[in-house]
Amino acid sequence: MINNQKSPLLSSEQPPISGANTRSNRILKQFQKKLPSLGQEVKLCENSLRQTTVSIRLQLRCKIVVEAQTCSSIKELKERLGIKSYNTIRKWLSRFIGNDGDDSNLKGFAALCNDKPRASGCKNKMRTPEMQAQLNALIRNGTAATAKMFENDPEKRDLVAKLKAVKNWNYNLLGECLGVHGTTVSRYCHSTGLKIKARKTRC
Repeated sequence: MINNQKSPLLSSEQPPISGANTRSNRILKQFQKKLPSLGQEVKLCENSLRQTTVSIRLQLRCKIVVEAQTCSSIKELKERLGIKSYNTIRKWLSRFIGNDGDDSNLKGFAALCNDKPRASGCKNKMRTPEMQAQLNALIRNGTAATAKMFENDPEKRDLVAKLKAVKNWNYNLLGECLGVHGTTVSRYCHSTGLKIKARKTRC
């Protein structure tokens, strides 16, 4: 009888890189090429997975590194670990091999343990009097009047179409008009009690 089963890959062979996410697969390929020089760092990741005192965040980062050794594509690695975002995998593989463009020059296990400080500029941007005045003016004018204001701006055709398609404001539209993320507007409104929709009362 003829055995049609394919023989498993030898340890010296690199699995083929394939998948829809070309950029992420390129990072995976770079990671697998640098594995021989980062063997000790991978062992540190494997040892961390055996410890019970390691944080959940570090465990996930170590799992990405350990599982990426045997994955043929980022899509396979994403499905194996149950991670929703390609960016998460791409970010930590890039930091592990020192290809993240970070000024700290960290790589390997040390890069996985190092968390960059999060930028707070977007959060504080809504706290300025200018942004608050613009937000209040948008809410007061409504979507129809705001659409007329932007009609002569060719760069905001898509925004004008969105404004004309709705009657009431939502956080994403307000954020797009202000140049910030909709979540930033939502957090500010919830923290200050500001309502973006007028309440209708019945006498």
